[in-house]
Amino acid sequence: MKTAAQTTFPERLGRALGRLWRGCVRMDRRAMQALVAKGWKPGVAKGVMLLVKIAAFGVLLYAAFWMALLLLCIVVVASFLASLVIRRLRTFVTVGSIRLLSASDRLGAMWRAVLRCRKRDFRPGHSGKSKPPAIFCAGSRDQAETHPASPGDE
Repeated sequence: MKTAAQTTFPERLGRALGRLWRGCVRMDRRAMQALVAKGWKPGVAKGVMLLVKIAAFGVLLYAAFWMALLLLCIVVVASFLASLVIRRLRTFVTVGSIRLLSASDRLGAMWRAVLRCRKRDFRPGHSGKSKPPAIFCAGSRDQAETHPASPGDE
């Protein structure tokens, strides 16, 4: 059994944040003491330090706002481009009689195409063809003429 307990990541993170906070408080105290040493009244030094903190917080909020706006623009443009690409793929690219759809729709359409092939083309011992049957009737090159994807494709 180990004599020293292992510290977890949250404990280490908490200790690091505590040290950071103590360091900030120490710097604030030193800056205030420096202003008082230069002849400022303690109340005025405290007010100036408060204004400096508020200004720093405002700068951080300003930067965070523009970063969030930039991220939002990137997401909107990426979403627009993705929908444009998907729309173009659905319009122009077809695989046999199966259009590129979502994964579940594509899987269902493929399964229906396999079942159609089995019904039409492949009856073991009765096909009369020398070639093995294609998995997708309308999608295979050698059978595209015999089984078109739709009546308008002939």
